[in-house]
Amino acid sequence: MKDVSPGAQAARRFVPTGMKDVRWVVGIVLLALGVLGTLRVIGSFDDSVQVWSAKSALVPGQRLTSSDLVPTRVRLDDRGGQYLSSATQPGGVVQRAVGAGELVPKNAVGDASGVTVRALSVNVERGQADVIRSGGDVEVWVSDKKEGAGSTGFDKPHQSVERALVSHVGSRSGGVVAVADGSPVEILVPRESLPAMIDAVNSGARITLVPLDSAARS
Repeated sequence: MKDVSPGAQAARRFVPTGMKDVRWVVGIVLLALGVLGTLRVIGSFDDSVQVWSAKSALVPGQRLTSSDLVPTRVRLDDRGGQYLSSATQPGGVVQRAVGAGELVPKNAVGDASGVTVRALSVNVERGQADVIRSGGDVEVWVSDKKEGAGSTGFDKPHQSVERALVSHVGSRSGGVVAVADGSPVEILVPRESLPAMIDAVNSGARITLVPLDSAARS
């Protein structure tokens, strides 16, 4: 068996410093390429899109601006094209109600000619303070004043509007409207109901708003 001297063994183990540096750089490059490849693969599985959602409740007739919206990344599969993309600057007029936090559909925004409701301010009594909410739907009932000099009574109520949206209230506390006697509440009523509602307001009729289940909105 051939004897190997200690000097020969040391020579075999010796690697030039430059070679060590090259191996170190190559290792770093390979590691970086591996990380980038992994991120690319993970990214290819991300089918989420970024769309606009409502920062607060949007009501028909409202001019839409970016301050009303929040960019939101969600997974919508093939339904992504149905909503406003946050890559585009928002504009136009809200056509139908969109709740706070909801994604904004494209067909909920258009021009002013497409709005079929008008805003009207009415007065409600204190007893409705715990049942009326901004952004909620209500039935509108009207009790006309009884005819006759000095009469303070009212006729039986009749339904004037089947469904209206409460767009604004005098004040609120914890999300529940706190309305004092005679405090104005803005509702959105269909155009065809507007003349009768204006007449009720001008004649001093008693107007009652009855909350509806907003989930049933068509």
